[in-house]
Amino acid sequence: MVDIEINRPDVVAEVTRAFDRYEAALVGNDVAVLDELFWDSALALRYGATENLYGPRGDRRFPRGPSGGRCLAAQPRDRGP
Repeated sequence: MVDIEINRPDVVAEVTRAFDRYEAALVGNDVAVLDELFWDSALALRYGATENLYGPRGDRRFPRGPSGGRCLAAQPRDRGP
């Protein structure tokens, strides 16, 4: 049997920092940070409350809001390479 250590302080701290950075970018509409944080792969899938975004262009295809930032809205599945 494999002995697995859970809630390692170093891993919890790393995940917490990554989550806090993502949350701040999402709330602050920091598109550059959001683009940096998402895996640049056709295999990437982001589950949303009302939509799923596929591939590296999923988040980048959010429509622009009045402030020029991206706003949350459903987009069709990106089937192209």
